[in-house]
Amino acid sequence: MCGNSFQIKKIFGENDILRLWNYDSWACRMSWWTNLQTYNISNFPQTDPMLWFGFWIPPKGSAPMKINSGFGGMTIYKTKFYLIGNYSGVDCEHVTFHYDIVKKNSKFNLFLNPSQVMLMS
Repeated sequence: MCGNSFQIKKIFGENDILRLWNYDSWACRMSWWTNLQTYNISNFPQTDPMLWFGFWIPPKGSAPMKINSGFGGMTIYKTKFYLIGNYSGVDCEHVTFHYDIVKKNSKFNLFLNPSQVMLMS
């Protein structure tokens, strides 16, 4: 079960109001494994296919969602799955860890819990 982490920030510049911003888009892979954030930084935000994620605020109390990978500040694992996974720096370390667990045991499922909220600074 992975968390749901947010920052409170001015998204649209210094004159903006403080808003919730969903924080961990790099670790979150909903139904895919590929890193979608290989955009051209000189053309940001027009080329960031994960920009929507920052605005996505799942309501607390809603049902956990099955995802391929995530972290959100804290993930809770069953020990048997945690012990078979290996971290790698090829992509976001959480993604490679979760992918490795799935390759070794197809019964591993990960869920994002909208009620497990972490506030990042």
